[in-house]
Amino acid sequence: AIEAVVSAMTRHADDKGVQQAACWALSHVCRLSSRYEEIRQNRVRAREAGAIEAVVSAMTGSSNDDVQQAACDALHSIVSGMAASQVRAREAGAIEAVVSAMTGSSNDDVQQAACDALHSIVSGMAASQVRAREAGAIEAVVSAMSTHADDAGVQQAACEALDYTISFREESQARAGEA
Repeated sequence: AIEAVVSAMTRHADDKGVQQAACWALSHVCRLSSRYEEIRQNRVRAREAGAIEAVVSAMTGSSNDDVQQAACDALHSIVSGMAASQVRAREAGAIEAVVSAMTGSSNDDVQQAACDALHSIVSGMAASQVRAREAGAIEAVVSAMSTHADDAGVQQAACEALDYTISFREESQARAGEA
């Protein structure tokens, strides 16, 4: 099913309905199971099928909030806890796409999903943390926190994203202090 979903995304790259539905399908198949081993296997299959690149392409091909939210959620689900997928996401431009989603939308669901995706992509990955900082992730996350101060979901996701984006990096900590 994962390969068919990625194929649909590629074949119908200009159809925001297909992109949104495909991203939700990838998100669910890579996250929803009672067995961790099945989730891990699906995440590997998604990476190998080109799902990360397809999701980033969906993000860069549409500014639609529904597509952006679904794509961020898919990235979060596919790369979470998977170092090889985190590297692939960075190489595919996922960090920049997520920051673009954050700066291009004021929708609280997009902001929360983007923070979750950012957290998953940079967690434990120094090179990704540097890339996120350079892409303006710290400022985008702080802006989401300011804009959505009454939304506990955005606040939690943003705090987690900041924690993993600025961890152990003096330059990032200084930048967060200035943001």
